[in-house]
Amino acid sequence: MRSYYALIGLLLISASFAYDCTDSDGTNFTVKGTTTGVIDPTTGEVVTVNDVCVQDFAQEYYCGTEGPTLGLIMSTSSKCSYGCTNGACNINPVTGRFLREIINCTGDNASTIGINGFVRLNYDDGFTEQFNNTCGYSNGGFAYGLKEFYCSGNYYYSRIKRLCKCLNGACTEENIEILSDINPSVSIANNEASVIIPIQATTVNSITIKESLVEDKLTIISDNIEAVTNEKIKVTETGLLIANESVLLPNEAANAVTEIKVEVSAMELSVIEGLPEYDIEGSKQAYLLWFIPINLNTEVRVDARNGNVTEVSVNRPWWFIGSS
Repeated sequence: MRSYYALIGLLLISASFAYDCTDSDGTNFTVKGTTTGVIDPTTGEVVTVNDVCVQDFAQEYYCGTEGPTLGLIMSTSSKCSYGCTNGACNINPVTGRFLREIINCTGDNASTIGINGFVRLNYDDGFTEQFNNTCGYSNGGFAYGLKEFYCSGNYYYSRIKRLCKCLNGACTEENIEILSDINPSVSIANNEASVIIPIQATTVNSITIKESLVEDKLTIISDNIEAVTNEKIKVTETGLLIANESVLLPNEAANAVTEIKVEVSAMELSVIEGLPEYDIEGSKQAYLLWFIPINLNTEVRVDARNGNVTEVSVNRPWWFIGSS
């Protein structure tokens, strides 16, 4: 029942940060459409935009449908074979029209923390266009995630893939890095970004990573088991990397200590002398005078790479006489 209410709460939180968006033509480049919604999540302002022509390209606005772009106004472009007129590609040739050609696409792809990345299109007649990165998701004055423009061949595309604290279209700090084409779901509430990431692990099919926007702290959640960390995390298709080592998920580390009959109350994932480990606080049942059951505070150190228990410390009061 508790997990049921937790699921309902998560759905309500996610819904509360969804944006309303309407679009008259989808991504039909031959029709000039009108889209109404939020284009800049930093302000949350509702605007109405029309498809436009950018030289011989149709700039098409549409409503995002998944992940952190859900409900936001997004845009894409397509070069029109017969030129562009009034926000739509011409279906038939237009007599005497000059079609500008792109020579190349250049940019820095936002590889540097603190610098607003961009792409620039260079045309054969000397004309140039530049598209700057923007912050992808915001709430309550905090921005998270980077909408990054990048070159592919001689044209540009955009994506929200970098999960970072964001300001003015640049990452200020990046503690989570995704190493594959995983599409995360992002929401922000209570000065915290919550990122749900699908993975193909043995024990779970997704993890949640919560990043505080006011302090350096990450919380990793798998199968309702939490572990805090101050380390930078890399997410692969099958799990986590810390300090370039593949590590167990929190629920897997918790399973390792249940074998020695320790009930987990808190977990921290850290790197000690270059190796990742879980420091686990919990309790272990003991018997005072060999027949009265009591719980003793217990600390366990687990090798995060393989689940081997490397140290167990049971806090026995001075008055304790019995077995544990």
